[in-house]
Amino acid sequence: MSKGLKNQALLIGHHFSLMRALPKLLNRAGFEVDVITTDVRCAELRSVRRIQYATDSAGLISIAANFSCTPFDLFIVCDDEVLLELVRSNLSDELKIKLLPICAVDNLSHLGTKIAFSNLLKSSGILTPKFTVANNADELTSTLRKIPYPVLLKNDISAGGAGVFAYFQGDDIAELLRQPLSFPLLIQRRIDGDAIDLSAFYQNGELIHFSYAVMNTFANNQFGPSIIRTYSQLSTVPSEVFEQLRKLGRALGAHGFANITSLRDYGSGKHFLVEADMRPNVWVDYARYLGNDPAQAIRKFFDSGSILGDKQFSQASYPKQLKIPYIYRLTALEILTNRHNVWRFCREFSTTEIVGRVIRLLISQHVKSKFSERNWQYIKRACSFVGVG
Repeated sequence: MSKGLKNQALLIGHHFSLMRALPKLLNRAGFEVDVITTDVRCAELRSVRRIQYATDSAGLISIAANFSCTPFDLFIVCDDEVLLELVRSNLSDELKIKLLPICAVDNLSHLGTKIAFSNLLKSSGILTPKFTVANNADELTSTLRKIPYPVLLKNDISAGGAGVFAYFQGDDIAELLRQPLSFPLLIQRRIDGDAIDLSAFYQNGELIHFSYAVMNTFANNQFGPSIIRTYSQLSTVPSEVFEQLRKLGRALGAHGFANITSLRDYGSGKHFLVEADMRPNVWVDYARYLGNDPAQAIRKFFDSGSILGDKQFSQASYPKQLKIPYIYRLTALEILTNRHNVWRFCREFSTTEIVGRVIRLLISQHVKSKFSERNWQYIKRACSFVGVG
């Protein structure tokens, strides 16, 4: 084992983009890192010990099951697809619990389903927007005619902002029914407020680390991935958020990374939890720019069992708030002109990666229209092969 790295972690995922930041974070936390993936771009990952490739989802699950017999200290499922594939697989419950970020068989029921998650929050006394469920179009129509406030309609199983639709009183229900709705459907009261990222790391249901960031701008629409976030030191975060996250971890049986979203109501300032995907996101390592390093918190837990305390002191050498962009969601011009001070936040990216990203964006913007879709796919594969983008 490499000097200073006494623990072992296994990343399991289909998407290089969601694994990119994890090896360096885990190295800082004292882990050697292995990877199982279907994404050949993971060859670009630095700070990993070995990578094993699968040709498809079934192969990925099979390899992961074999690795479950080895003494890894952390198994990290890196995307929603693998999460659902493991839940739906024919692996034994014992193997599923070992590979998934949960503590017990009872925790399987909430994974990947918005309806079960909302019911769990309600039964656990955790603040979440009012909601109901429609099992078909008739129930949806009847409910929308009765509800006196704006709502969000959410397909039970979806990710990345897909499958979420807003409805306001007076909207055309017939037009809404032409959208790609999937029943059963979660009907959730729309909270007028800021979207807050509370992504966390848990072990055995206990809160080890979390970050607090307002999502400022979004890709595609307000339900899509965020482009810019404003992070805050934990010393500025209300104590009820800490308690809310502790209750959430115990209710979920959380045992790993969790991508958590809440809505901070403009009027009351209350935080309504709306989502907790049991995997890391691309922002997993950005809180360190405010002195809130997840690697340090994870290392302390594995060294001494330390969990996150109630009292968080202000760190004078770091800003109390900091606006941070995610480079892989900016335009080529924004990157080249250092818009949003993006160059400051590129520590984990090599110069080759950044230049490759800019070249790919420029090619996509100025060259794509000159080729058929089939030829464009050939060009994209060629760019990936030579490391551009």
